Amino acid sequence: MSDSNNPAPVNDGSNDTPVSAKDKVPLKEKLAYGAGGVAMGVQERFDNQVINPIFVIGAGIAPQLMSVIGMFYRLWDAVTDMAMGVISDNTRTRWGRRRPFMFVGAILMGLAMPWLFFYDPSWDVSKITIWMVGFSLLLYLTLTIYNVPYQCMLVECTPDTNERTNVGAWRSFVGIATGVMVSWTWRLAQAEPFHVNGEPDVLHGIRWLVCLMIVPVVLMGVLPAIFMKERFYQVASKQKSISLKNALKFTMGNKAFRILLIFTLVFIGGTQMHWSLVFYVKLFYVCGGDQVLASQIAGWQGTLQALIAVIGIPLAQYLARKIGKAPTLALGMGCSFAAYVMTYFMMTPEMPYLSIVPFVMMGPATSMIWIMIPSMTGDVIDYDEWKNGERAEGSYTAVYSWTVKLAQTVSVLSGFLVAWAGYRPEIRDELAQHTDVLNNMRLMLTGIPSTFLFIAILCLLLYPLKAKLVQEIRRDLESRRGTV
Repeated sequence: MSDSNNPAPVNDGSNDTPVSAKDKVPLKEKLAYGAGGVAMGVQERFDNQVINPIFVIGAGIAPQLMSVIGMFYRLWDAVTDMAMGVISDNTRTRWGRRRPFMFVGAILMGLAMPWLFFYDPSWDVSKITIWMVGFSLLLYLTLTIYNVPYQCMLVECTPDTNERTNVGAWRSFVGIATGVMVSWTWRLAQAEPFHVNGEPDVLHGIRWLVCLMIVPVVLMGVLPAIFMKERFYQVASKQKSISLKNALKFTMGNKAFRILLIFTLVFIGGTQMHWSLVFYVKLFYVCGGDQVLASQIAGWQGTLQALIAVIGIPLAQYLARKIGKAPTLALGMGCSFAAYVMTYFMMTPEMPYLSIVPFVMMGPATSMIWIMIPSMTGDVIDYDEWKNGERAEGSYTAVYSWTVKLAQTVSVLSGFLVAWAGYRPEIRDELAQHTDVLNNMRLMLTGIPSTFLFIAILCLLLYPLKAKLVQEIRRDLESRRGTV
C-alpha cells in the first residue's frame, strides 16, 4: 500500500496520552523482560572491561590486530543476525516465534562465555589469537540466537508506543546494573582470593568471575522466554513466509527506518571508536601505567555512570511523552557532545579520579539512546504494516542489529588509531613516558566522537514519525485488522 493511499495526518512532537489498561504490559512481564537485559549489559561492557586487559595488556596482542579480529567476528555476527531475524519471523510453534530461540539461546550463551579465557598462557601470541577468534565466533553466535528474538519482544509485547518505551526502561535498569558488575571485573580479578603463588593473576581471576556470571546470564535470560507474551503472533501467523531478499527490500525501503540506521551508524561508529583510546589514555597517561589504580577508576566510573543513568531512565520516559522521542534523543546527543569535549581537560594525572566526570555525564544520554531507539523501531514496524500490510519484527530487528554490528566493525578501527598515535607493543611498559603519543590519543579522544555526534544530531532533524502520526497509524491499523 503506497503513501498516497494513506495520507499522513498532521502531527506534532508531543504525546502525553495515558496508556490504556488493555495496552499495559503486566508488571510480571516487564520484570521478566528487564531480566533479559543482563545479556545486553554483559555484551556492551565485555570488550573494554574484560577483553582488553586480558588479550592486549596480558597476552600482548597488538591493537591493530585486535581491530582486524574485531572486524572479522562482528561481520560474522552481522551475517548471523540477518539470518536469525528471517528465521524467527518465519517460525511457527505452539510457544510462538521468538520464545523458543530465547530459551535455548540464554543457555547456550552462558555455556559459551568462559571458554574464551581458557587458553594456555604459555602459548605464543598466534595460538592465543586463533583461540580467541574461534571462541569469539561461538560466543557471538549464541548472543545472536538470544538477542534478535529478545529485541523483537519489545515490539510485540504491546501496540502502544509509550508503553514500549516503559518496557524498554526495565531492560535498561538491568543492563545498567550488569554493566556495573562487568566494570569491576578487571579490578576484582586482581583481588587476593585470585592470587597465584601470592601474586595477582588477572587471567586466573577473570576465569573464575566469568564462570560465576553464567548463573545470572542463564537464569535471568530464560525469564522473558517463560513469561512474555507475543501479542502480534496471531497477526503474523497468517502471513506468508518472508525471504531474506524481500526482508531487505521492504526494510530498506522505509524512509524512517533508513534515518534510524544512518543515525546508528554515525553514533556508534563515531563514539565507540574512542574506547580503546580511553583505555590507553587512562592507564598510561592518567594512571602512569598503574593497573590497580586504572581498574579502580574503571570500576567507580561504571558504578557512578550507572547511578546517573538510572536517574536518566524516568527522565527519558518523561521527555519522550512531552517532546517526542527524536528530540529526546537529540538532547542525549547534546549531553554526550559536551562530555566528550570535556575529556581533554579532565583526564589529567594530577587528579586521576576527575577523569570519571565526563563519562558519568554520559549516563543520562546512554539511557535516552538505548530506550528510545528500540521503541522508535517499533513505531517504524507499525508504519510498515500500515503501508504494506505485513509485520516483520525479526527482519527489522535483524537489519538494525546488522547496522549496529557494521558500526561496531568500523569502531574497532580504534586499534589503528592507537597505532596511528604512535603506540607500539614494545613500548607498552614505558608508554607513560611518551607524552607525544599520549597527547595524540587525547586529541583523537575528544575530536572524533564530538564530530560524529554533531552529525547524528543533524540526522534526527529528518526523522518523520512524530507522536501524533504514530497514534493515527495505530488507529488506522486497528480499524482494518482489529486490536491485538
